[in-house]
Amino acid sequence: IFTEYVTSYEDPPTQGIAEAGKFGHAPVVITGLGVGMLSVIVPTLAIGITVIACNEISGLYGIAVSAVGMLSTLGITLATDAYGPVADNAGGIAELADLPDSVRDKTDKLDSLGNTTAATGKG
Repeated sequence: IFTEYVTSYEDPPTQGIAEAGKFGHAPVVITGLGVGMLSVIVPTLAIGITVIACNEISGLYGIAVSAVGMLSTLGITLATDAYGPVADNAGGIAELADLPDSVRDKTDKLDSLGNTTAATGKG
């Protein structure tokens, strides 16, 4: 919920980045980096508290199990993030190679699915 607040255009942090644009490019970059760093405070604290709790409950074994639990989502996250660009490249190659329109229709459907997958992967 906090990340949504920090990244949503309707809320003050993002509007502050837009306001910084009145003063030039550098303030936009600096403000954007600052807001981006703020957006990860809550997840970082949650992970830190979880690691400390696992250490208190089971020592280093608890930390190892929590690390494996966090890493277990890596495969699906990578697959989700990688699908979009691959499907998009397939469409570009089909277009550049002057393949029939039926091929481009198929790659367009794959590309739209890739865009959906990329949006899902980003949360």
